[in-house]
Amino acid sequence: MRQTRRLRVNAPVHKVWDLIDDDSKLPLWMPNIVSTRYPNGKPRDYLVGTRFIQEMNENGTISSYEGEVTEYQPGKLLGVLLLPEAFAIHVVYHVEGDEDWTVLDYGCDVKPKTWKGRFMLFLGKKMLNSILNQQLARLKRVAETGKPAV
Repeated sequence: MRQTRRLRVNAPVHKVWDLIDDDSKLPLWMPNIVSTRYPNGKPRDYLVGTRFIQEMNENGTISSYEGEVTEYQPGKLLGVLLLPEAFAIHVVYHVEGDEDWTVLDYGCDVKPKTWKGRFMLFLGKKMLNSILNQQLARLKRVAETGKPAV
């Protein structure tokens, strides 16, 4: 399943990029993220192939997902592959703009790895769309107002 979105944000491109690229700022617009750890240490800039573990709060349960950086151009492009048990989720953020506005192109490919994943994806398409829309709306709100999303 592929999901794409294009979002215009009335904030400088560097501000939007910081919200996407800085692990400590992810919870400002993705409140379910608890932490991001790097088993081999975090490089100064993400490098393609950098491995990480992201912990998420899913209805009171903390789940850990392995991930890997698939694409990286500082200030412009970040691609990550998340590997929960039943899916492979590839997310790409591409930003462009100037000191007044940013256009964010967002892409997400979700591929089931198991029969359970196929079943969950079949039942959860509408919920996944809702989550993506909420996250991107939070990102826009935080970038434009500087206040954490509620």
